[in-house]
Order: sequence, then structure tokens, then C-alpha cells
Amino acid sequence: MLYRTGGYLLVAALVLSAVSCTRLSRTTPHEGPAVAIEEMPYSNSVPLEWGQLISVTADATWPASTLWFQNEAGEVRLVGYHYESRRLLDSVAVIVRR
Repeated sequence: MLYRTGGYLLVAALVLSAVSCTRLSRTTPHEGPAVAIEEMPYSNSVPLEWGQLISVTADATWPASTLWFQNEAGEVRLVGYHYESRRLLDSVAVIVRR
């Protein structure tokens, strides 16, 4: 009797978990202008106008880190640092606060 009740509870739990699962909607990028891209002025230094370094992110599948800077106006700039060449990458993404 105990095994039968346990079996019913297990089946009920499996059915409830399967029913409660819903597919997540796919996210789409916001419409409107894209993030601005600037040319990197130097390959070995960062302009003072960029402000403070606020974060560094790394990805094990990419041989570079992303450096995040924020100035006093709130603009955020992202630039990659390539490990092997020990240089900053050529393009800079700029996120402007409005």
C-alpha cells in the first residue's frame, strides 16, 4: 500500500512539473539606434576623459578581456584588451545615458 501511494505521488509530481514548464519567449533587441562605436585613439593607453575603470569581464572562449569605463556624465565605454598582443582592441562601444 505504501509503495502504491508513493508511486502515485511520484507520477503526480512528474505530471505537475511537466505541466508547469513553459517555453521562455525569445528576446529581441530593442528597436532604435545601435550602440555607438568609436575608433580607439591609442593601442596602449586609455584617455582620461573615459573616467574610472568600473569593471573587467572575461570569457574563457575569447582571448581578451573587456574593460568597462564610466565618466562623470555617466557614459560607459567598453574596450577589449587582447592578452597575446598585449594591446587594446581597435573599436570602442559607447553607451550614453539620457
